[in-house]
Amino acid sequence: MRIKILLFTPLILLNMKAIAQSSIGHDKDLVRVRLFTSEPVLEFEGLGLRVQNIENPYRPIAIPQETKTVIRAIYRNQKWLWAVKWPGRATEVIIPGKFLMIQGQNLRGGNRSLPEKIFLSPEKNKVDVVGVVELRDYLVGVLKSEMPLAWPLETLKAQAVAARSYALAVMKERSKKVYHLESSILDQVYEAIHYDTAHTIVQRALQAVDETRNEILQSSNKKVLKAFFHADCGGRTVSSKEVWSGGIETGTTLDASCPHTPKARWTYVISKAEVEKRMRIGAISEINYQRNPDSDRIQKVSILLKSGKVQNFAANEFRGKIGFQEIKSTWFRMSNSGEDLIFSGKGFGHGVGLCQWGSRTLGRKGLTYKAILQHYYPLASLN
Repeated sequence: MRIKILLFTPLILLNMKAIAQSSIGHDKDLVRVRLFTSEPVLEFEGLGLRVQNIENPYRPIAIPQETKTVIRAIYRNQKWLWAVKWPGRATEVIIPGKFLMIQGQNLRGGNRSLPEKIFLSPEKNKVDVVGVVELRDYLVGVLKSEMPLAWPLETLKAQAVAARSYALAVMKERSKKVYHLESSILDQVYEAIHYDTAHTIVQRALQAVDETRNEILQSSNKKVLKAFFHADCGGRTVSSKEVWSGGIETGTTLDASCPHTPKARWTYVISKAEVEKRMRIGAISEINYQRNPDSDRIQKVSILLKSGKVQNFAANEFRGKIGFQEIKSTWFRMSNSGEDLIFSGKGFGHGVGLCQWGSRTLGRKGLTYKAILQHYYPLASLN
């Protein structure tokens, strides 16, 4: 199969409005979230499956309502085609167009639970599966994935406001892209919710979202705040400028509750050979780093190769290449043990904005979600 990248044209953006048109109130906005990326052959199942070419939304395509389907992405004669195979039918139905919409109740792709409305977008030799959901439902899926729902309700509400603010800010940044948000730690972890089959505890997530309906954090310039959050700050949050060399300053805070959480301290051992493999660089001679004296966090990692070349990485970039789950934060010390490197640190995540474990403690102490947000975003306002 010959696959090429096609530009996302203004014409297609106009057609996308048919599935992503905003209504009054933030929580009615429609979010396009990339759920996963697959090989060009995909299988879906659900109740009343419907398939449609979304580039021509007013031209109905007669596809029977079925419970299972197999779909192939094909690039032929500089055009995209979708081959749709229904069980019990000998031939495939061919549908032209770059984007294909699939709708159905209790929709699943493989072992994944999917929103009731998705579309497929080919990219190189892969296919992006993008969910289209109301912001309200998206936030419920984020809360379920990002935070234990048994935690204090005020903590969940603070998380809901932060997640809503982050989502809206990123949606504006990426309004002309095929999808707004990733469903992973690259943005916010999200899992689709089917309310008819969801556990009753999901109602707490729904309550947190509804009781903060349309509330957002704003920065000093009155724009929606890109409200970052993380698992554990280790005792002190940092500014976004320290992590990404940009962003709006919202203030930092000391958090005495964080050093007592289960994720407060960690150690990770990795060989130099494995570091070379993950970072895709040559043989390492030594690793040095630059620390911020104010926050005690690593800012830059410099790797001297045996070839004499030096490669520099921002600390969070270095974390990402080794693994965010392995080097849990940039607040660490490094030592050598033979051919192994030992990283010892505290906290989990980039350390910017709301600290989830800290907010749990504040919620247990009886603070309201507004007070929790004021604690972690002292220079922002709630609107």
